[in-house]
Amino acid sequence: MNKSKVNLNFLFTPLQFYEFCGIILIFKVIIVLLMGFHYEQDTPRYLLNIRHLYNPPLYSIILRIITKIYTNLSFIIISQTIIFTTLISFFSFRNKHNQILWALFWAFEPISSFYCSNLMSEWLFIALLFACYLEWKNYQLNPNNQNLMILISIFFLLYMTRYIGITFFLFFILFAIYIYFLEKKIMRIKHIIFSIVIFFILSIPIRLVNYYTFKTFSLNTYNSLNLWNSVSVLYPNSKIQKNPTTEFEKYLKTFPDSIFSTQNALLTNHMWVDSLPANQFAIQNKLSPVEMDKILMTTSFKLIFEESWLKYFQKFIIPNLIKPFYIKKENIGIEGTYFYMENFFGKHKIPIFQYHYEWVVLLSLILITNL
Repeated sequence: MNKSKVNLNFLFTPLQFYEFCGIILIFKVIIVLLMGFHYEQDTPRYLLNIRHLYNPPLYSIILRIITKIYTNLSFIIISQTIIFTTLISFFSFRNKHNQILWALFWAFEPISSFYCSNLMSEWLFIALLFACYLEWKNYQLNPNNQNLMILISIFFLLYMTRYIGITFFLFFILFAIYIYFLEKKIMRIKHIIFSIVIFFILSIPIRLVNYYTFKTFSLNTYNSLNLWNSVSVLYPNSKIQKNPTTEFEKYLKTFPDSIFSTQNALLTNHMWVDSLPANQFAIQNKLSPVEMDKILMTTSFKLIFEESWLKYFQKFIIPNLIKPFYIKKENIGIEGTYFYMENFFGKHKIPIFQYHYEWVVLLSLILITNL
């Protein structure tokens, strides 16, 4: 007796938008509710940014809008889960292939659900990165001005969510130039120029806010802190340490070499911990962000040009690349963080924060979208 084959054609059936969104939303909300609500030690920074809108501002803007409606932890988590589902559904729906597979993946995949349950920007970054991937495919198939405008706008939002997003836009431009000059395909040179112009125009409102707040037109007001954080691993036994010339460089000598560890750099402690050199120097000398920016840039560039790049790869680049592939659980019920959250939302449980797993989600999505 011949066994009948299982018909899987239904997996590739196009869906209505409300069907697609509904499948994801129902199960995503259930999973988020089962997981409970989480926060991490950077969460208070996002909540503080609701008022000040320091960079990166997009997630803080979303938090500001939600908390204007209702300041409640449960309401925020459910709201950002709905936003995540809507973004994923909209951009998935624009691509008519494998829609049920995508819907089922997003409905039951637990990692993005964990991020939706967390007061951090990872869920938004994943949604926008997925949108970038799909819109880049759409642009390749139909390289017109409308698709280009959508794609560049998403790149900009990605950067406004997390600074690392700028690398995807730069890669897009470099790849487009490569395609143009070597294969004469896909992207015309005017579209490459147009992309850069669009990105700059979109940045103007943020630049004006930063000028009003920090007296700088820089798009990223943490440029210097971010750079100093990563190159601080080069400081021990450096030329700067042996022959300091500026007041900040002399101040650095008062700290032990252990302060400039790979771990502190990977956890971005030099950006956020007030007891570490950069922030402590600014506090003691009552320096503005703009004044500190110049000091940190000068020292950072000295380290970059004077020290070994092999050492930089060993102590920061390679550990940073492999960081997401390691399981790391940490109790983030830090006293100050917990009390800040308690003042904002009232009493709630102290959760366990699990380290980033965006790579699992994105690799899975790339496989699904190319079936």
